[in-house]
Parts: sequence; structure tokens; C-alpha cells
Amino acid sequence: MLILTRWRYQLDWWHDLHLRLDLRRAESLLLSNVCKRQALHLQLRLQPRLRRLVQPVSPSQSPSSSPTSAPPPATSTSPATSSGGLTYKASFTHYGAGDSFGSPNCNTNTAACFFYTYPGFSAAVSQNLYGAGPGQGQGPACGTCWKLVGETDSSGNALSNAGTSIVVMINNLCPADGNPLCAQNGLSGTNQYGANVNFDLCSDSGASEAFFGNSGVGLAVGTATQVDCSEWTGTIVH
Repeated sequence: MLILTRWRYQLDWWHDLHLRLDLRRAESLLLSNVCKRQALHLQLRLQPRLRRLVQPVSPSQSPSSSPTSAPPPATSTSPATSSGGLTYKASFTHYGAGDSFGSPNCNTNTAACFFYTYPGFSAAVSQNLYGAGPGQGQGPACGTCWKLVGETDSSGNALSNAGTSIVVMINNLCPADGNPLCAQNGLSGTNQYGANVNFDLCSDSGASEAFFGNSGVGLAVGTATQVDCSEWTGTIVH
């Protein structure tokens, strides 16, 4: 194939050389005013070959070039984004006046965030999400709002009111020390129910009743998604 291509290229070169010589001969005859008819006849005969000579050659027709494929266009990826906020697998418990632990009223300004809600649902959250330990004051989670959705009980059975959701505001800490449900090792850790965080719903704010309803359980597992506090209904009281 290479020999054939080289031979064709040499043949074209030889023809072009003779064309140029014939063209110069015609011009010479015209300039010398000799045999004008013969010279004009020669020019007319050469015109088709002359047009082929001056026609530009595309790179793919040139014997010295080889076709190349264009590189594929560059692509970029970016991580997928969510219109919602952070979402964690969560466990849900409740505390407050009248519970089995003898807790005081949970809806007071003695909470770790130094405010309570009236009206409005509030909750304590596990120390890994709260962002500070006992006695360290307000953590980054104070005043944030979360949509809580219950799905199963502690045994993995579907709740009778599965899918029910409420929005709560964080105003208290569930410390890791002495509370296995709130002792996850960082936000990637889990408790015994496979939950990354625990929300302890303040019964005195009405949160536990709204969430558990008539499900007949006091511990549930589901999801917690951070939302804008415009989705929360209530008032902060200091």
C-alpha cells in the first residue's frame, strides 16, 4: 500500500511538471506574438489541468499526512447535591416530667441551650450532633430544626403510624456519658439500634405525643433531616 501511494504521488508530480512547462510555452508564444491561434488552443487545453493543479489539497488527501481522530471532549463530574439538608439514621426517645426516670420539666430555660419553646416542639440531641459536652454551654446544634420521621420500633417492626413526621428545634443535650443511645463515636458511629444520632423528644413541649401518638412504643428508629426553621412552628423563650 505504501509503494502504491508513493508511485501515485510521483506520477502526479511528473504530470504537474509537464503542465507547468506547457503553460510557459503558451505564455512565450503569446508574448512573442507568434502562432497566437496555436497558443490559445494550448491554453484552453491546459485549463482543466491547471484548475486541478491549483486546487487546495485537504490533509486527508495528502500522501504525507495520515488521518487522526479528534480526542473526545472533556467531561467533568461533580458530586450530586441535595435540595434538603443533612440526613441521618436516628433513634427517638422521650423525656420530661412524669417519665420513668423522674426527670423534671424539660421545657425550661435550664436546658443546655438556655432557652425553651412555647409553643413549639423541642428535643435534646446526642452529644455527637450537639457539638459540645456537659457544662460547655451552647453547642452548634442549638436552635437548629430537624424533620423527624419514625419508621420502626426497637425490634425493627413497622410502627402503626410509620411515616408520621414532626419538626423539632434543638434546645438541649443528651450527654454521651451514661447514655448508650447518645454515645455514638462521631457522626459516623452508631448506637445499638444502628442510629447515627439520637433525638430525645421533650414531652413537656408536646413533641413526644405528636411523634409517637398511639403507636404504643417509647423508642423508634427512622430518619432525621435538617430543615430550615421556617418549617418549624413555635416561639423561642429565653
